[in-house]
Amino acid sequence: PFVGLKDGLLVDLVDELAGRHERTDQERQALAAATALARRYLADEAHGVQVARLALQLFDQLADAELHSLGDRERRILLAAAVLHDIGQFVGYRGHHKHSLYLLSNSELAGFTPHEMQLVANVARYHRKSEPAARHEAFAALPEADQRSVTQLAAMLRLVDALDREHRQLVTALQVRLDGRELELRLTGRGDLLLEKWLVRRRAEPLSRVFKLKLRLVD
Repeated sequence: PFVGLKDGLLVDLVDELAGRHERTDQERQALAAATALARRYLADEAHGVQVARLALQLFDQLADAELHSLGDRERRILLAAAVLHDIGQFVGYRGHHKHSLYLLSNSELAGFTPHEMQLVANVARYHRKSEPAARHEAFAALPEADQRSVTQLAAMLRLVDALDREHRQLVTALQVRLDGRELELRLTGRGDLLLEKWLVRRRAEPLSRVFKLKLRLVD
């Protein structure tokens, strides 16, 4: 099932899952189910997997810095939402984040409960445009604790999606370091990454606000 993905990104992500967490079976199942659904809707699979790789790197490093206490469930939700955030483009590019919300809200993924799929759908919905708000029906329907989780996960997804805006997988890794109330972000990749750095600065505000810190790019 992993054959043909650009640059072996899916194999790389499976290896990263195996190297990081004990509960790899659940995450591998989540990844396999998410990529199968992405293919069904003709999504750019390489982009989705790249965003997932970077999203999990950011999730884990923010956890190491004790900036969130989200657990394995939320990590799987972020993984699925990252792979699937653009599936709404199957309906149309305009408003595709809302189309992704609808499609995912009405989809099933092996290993995810119906409620967890609502969380996946909401995180994917907020990868662009509006941030989570009480006026949004699907978000408002979630319990308060899940609203907080979605807000944090969506801020992470929004930031890392900017790192592959052109769908070229130029960023190979990210590193974050907490320095007081500043979060230093260092990017590793191919080329000068000038566009990616510019986009990160434009997408940093939600993450900065959610975690109450300032994001600063460092070389």
